Amino acid sequence: MAIHPEKNQRSHRIRAVAHFCTAFGMISEGMSRLEMPEIPWPFIVLCWTSAAVIAAMTIAHLRLGEKGGRFEIPVYLLESLVCANIAVMAFREHKHLLPYAWLLAALLWINTAVISVIKTRRKKEMEVPSGPDQPSHPGIRR
Repeated sequence: MAIHPEKNQRSHRIRAVAHFCTAFGMISEGMSRLEMPEIPWPFIVLCWTSAAVIAAMTIAHLRLGEKGGRFEIPVYLLESLVCANIAVMAFREHKHLLPYAWLLAALLWINTAVISVIKTRRKKEMEVPSGPDQPSHPGIRR
């Protein structure tokens, strides 16, 4: 199944916007913690460094194209980890709907990572060279 270049480029742009929105949310969450009486510096550093890493990896992926694809899954997992951490902090502060939004974001990033892993494995299976000694499909024996 061939993917049209326009659709592939559009999906890359949509993913980049999602990554940048998540990074912006993490930066703003870290900044909102500065107003607390006891400033949770480890949490702020986690939010800000994660946002910087996500933005840098997204820019690298946009510049490198398919070569930068190996960074996708770690970035998805980092985003889900930080979103889940923000959700836990919001639950502890007894906020009403914000924890659910961050939890939903964490679940969506985990889902995206799983889908990306499945697609990567399928792509690798399709690239298996089939010679005279090898079966045309890994599951078929001759």
